[in-house]
Amino acid sequence: MATDPLSSSISTNTVILELGHKIFRAGYAGDFRPRCTAPAPPISARTFSGYLSALTPALSNLLLQGLLAGTAPGGGLRAIVLDRGLGEDPRFRRAVVWALLDGLGGVPSDRGRALVGSVCFLPSIVAALYSMPRASGRTKQEEEDDVSRKFTTGTVALVVDWGAADVRVACVYHDGGEDYGWDGRDVTPAHVIDGTYQVCPMGFESILRNLRQYLPASSPNGDTWSRSDTFEIFQTITRTMITNGTLHPSCKDVVDNFAEKKEEEPSTSYPVTLPSSGHLSFPVLPDPVLDSLALIFDANDPDSPPYALLECLLSCPIDMRKRAASNILVVGGGAEALRGAGVDVIAGLRCATERGVSEGRKFARLKVCVEGMVIRDPVGKERELGAWLGASVAACAEEIGTGGWITRASFLPREED
Repeated sequence: MATDPLSSSISTNTVILELGHKIFRAGYAGDFRPRCTAPAPPISARTFSGYLSALTPALSNLLLQGLLAGTAPGGGLRAIVLDRGLGEDPRFRRAVVWALLDGLGGVPSDRGRALVGSVCFLPSIVAALYSMPRASGRTKQEEEDDVSRKFTTGTVALVVDWGAADVRVACVYHDGGEDYGWDGRDVTPAHVIDGTYQVCPMGFESILRNLRQYLPASSPNGDTWSRSDTFEIFQTITRTMITNGTLHPSCKDVVDNFAEKKEEEPSTSYPVTLPSSGHLSFPVLPDPVLDSLALIFDANDPDSPPYALLECLLSCPIDMRKRAASNILVVGGGAEALRGAGVDVIAGLRCATERGVSEGRKFARLKVCVEGMVIRDPVGKERELGAWLGASVAACAEEIGTGGWITRASFLPREED
């Protein structure tokens, strides 16, 4: 009788950590969603020394006061850390390892062992593959039941990880377990296909930065514009325009429409009410919001997510292109934030890529692939948790190899040399 990997005993000593741009998440392998969260260190701390000093308190808050609060941890925990980058500055990985193995590793447990004994990094864009729904039209519970099974060998997907800081796109291929030559030395039998990894700077924060440039120097209460205020403006204007029919949820033709509006009379303003200003209502023109949406859905702009998606697909081996295009997965907090503003990201990406194929000679050869494009949400429909859920599934399905683990015994002596 096959066992459900999400009830595996591995979940008792393995934690999944997602160290995001804005928020840290933690939970046990086998959980369908994180059990606790904590704020990420501020951007100003993201030098190596600053990040290292800020990381240990943040992780202590996340684990000791969060995930493990009220329990008596036995020590020797294994930590799988989701890593958004591929080949990025290794100093930040080193800071994470140091904080977990030395900062938290020095915390005694009830059995006298270090709290965290080993760390493994799993690229979030690879982890997301494990949250891929197997079929459309299923209920949330049916999808959760299905995702807990052993992952299907030979699966290829194009993963769009739309974060706060940037958008990362890659074709990810699962080439099998032990029966297919995987000896467990790699982190997982799923990997990014060489040459397909793309990064574009149009994360959700870039939308807010662009919008902030158009706003007055100060908010109605005289303070500088906060992120929450800017997001409230973006969300209010976008939802209002979608509701009154001025803007399609997919943002189709927003690029052309905004270009035309620049030459016309100023648009009618919309009232926006901010809690931070004492619920004072003030008028805001929709043009800055349209400009932000035009930036992210312009498939002819090399910095846009649709362009990165097409570039990734073009870089994929020819025999895998159609399979990847029919299995596109969108994850990340940035995509979820857009959905919160009423934007249909999946329809928007589809419209933008179709436009990019029809208007640009570079991607014309992808027409057949784009016509058969299928874009999905992760299991549970929670985009911001797609990579986290995938890591949870991969750990319990025994897809995490032995070669990627950094142990306390092997790491600390090298650091002392």
